[in-house]
Amino acid sequence: MENESGLTKYLIEHNLTNRELAKKLGISETYLSMLRHGDAIGSVKLVKKICKILQMDQNTLFQDYKTKRRAIYVRKKKKPTSSQ
Repeated sequence: MENESGLTKYLIEHNLTNRELAKKLGISETYLSMLRHGDAIGSVKLVKKICKILQMDQNTLFQDYKTKRRAIYVRKKKKPTSSQ
């Protein structure tokens, strides 16, 4: 379990499957798997929802990112630029 992402560890600890968490999040199992393996970028809103469901803070979710392992990566919405 040492090589697992922070999200995978929490899935195991909470005895949840990809299918169950994906359903709670309103996303596909494929997308959740991509997030877990760093193959997709989750929105800030999705990350907050994951943290709420798994009762974890964002620092814990991103712990693997800090140690150069797989984690969920967040994409912030770009602010619209005004052309003057």
